Amino acid sequence: MQDPMYQDKSFEERFKRVVEFTRLEKPDAKVPEPVKTQETESELQQKAEQAVAEAGGTGPESLSQIPGGTTPEADEASNLSPLQLEALFETHSPEWVDDFLSKHA
Repeated sequence: MQDPMYQDKSFEERFKRVVEFTRLEKPDAKVPEPVKTQETESELQQKAEQAVAEAGGTGPESLSQIPGGTTPEADEASNLSPLQLEALFETHSPEWVDDFLSKHA
């Protein structure tokens, strides 16, 4: 519930008042630094422009220029049906099956 008295006060003014009340209750309490209020849109725009200028260069022109942006190589087992997988598992050891499942699950 908000007190109407502080409804139009800034965060900093309300914070100062909270510190005063806290000091009355706990005189030896440390006073934390107030949190900076949200930046204005123009400040955010300036920061964004500065970050883009510092980054330099251009972005990738295709997915192949992004590390990890290529399609992973498919092995023969990735396109097998459940019945074909069962037949494959029957021909290998349980350790091989566990290793296979850890890589493909």
